[in-house]
Amino acid sequence: LNYALNGGTDVLDAWLSTDLRTVLLHTSVQTTSFAYALSISGVEDLAENEMTPGNVNFTGHYQVSTPIAEVQAYDENGLSPLVGEGVTILGFITVPPGVFQPDRTNIFVQDLSGGGVNVYNGNLLTSPPKEGDLVEITGEVEEYISSDGNGATTEVVGTDATPFTLTTHARGFDVVRPAIMRTGDMSQEDFEGTYMTTSGVIISLEGFAIYIDDGSGSIQVYQNFTDLDFSGYALGDSIGVTGVLLQYDYSAPYFGGYELA
Repeated sequence: LNYALNGGTDVLDAWLSTDLRTVLLHTSVQTTSFAYALSISGVEDLAENEMTPGNVNFTGHYQVSTPIAEVQAYDENGLSPLVGEGVTILGFITVPPGVFQPDRTNIFVQDLSGGGVNVYNGNLLTSPPKEGDLVEITGEVEEYISSDGNGATTEVVGTDATPFTLTTHARGFDVVRPAIMRTGDMSQEDFEGTYMTTSGVIISLEGFAIYIDDGSGSIQVYQNFTDLDFSGYALGDSIGVTGVLLQYDYSAPYFGGYELA
């Protein structure tokens, strides 16, 4: 109601940044190079002071990208059909640099299709994105499988054929909310890379991993190179966990080895 566009393009949603000043608009497909006028009215601050209505003019833009759900699609072996192909994805950072493997770029991005994916680069970024940033990433789809045949984590990486690029378009938006899941429903290929939350009782403690169960089946919770200390927990403790679903399977077809990190 507060934002309207001309030219037959609709404003579908609006999000306020954590700076409480910047608004990110989600629109229907824009016409490239079309002269748009954005009308703004009825916007109030926290003290209910209404901003003076106005217009903002801009030129339409359309960025061709691959939905992350398509990157995370899988064949009969649990592998992405886009392996070896260059893609550009648009999404929000759910796990920023420095959480997993702080000596390299190991992040997770999720878009409005609900798909999340690991983005990996062996180098640190000079201008790393933060949690909630809207980013555009170009790279090649890869399935991480070790020389022993273990792994099958779908990643977007840089290669000689498709160099890695990352552009931050907007900063600090709380758009992607973790999917609320039962522990027994999480271990599925459909959810690999997805940001999710659950709770349950600890049924096993194994050093870098614990297993929790809410009565529907267990899920492994994995430390994954972070500074989380599981030594303070005990069997029978009830805990809540928010993270992303990873996969490290030991044999093909790759439909197992799921862990919430």
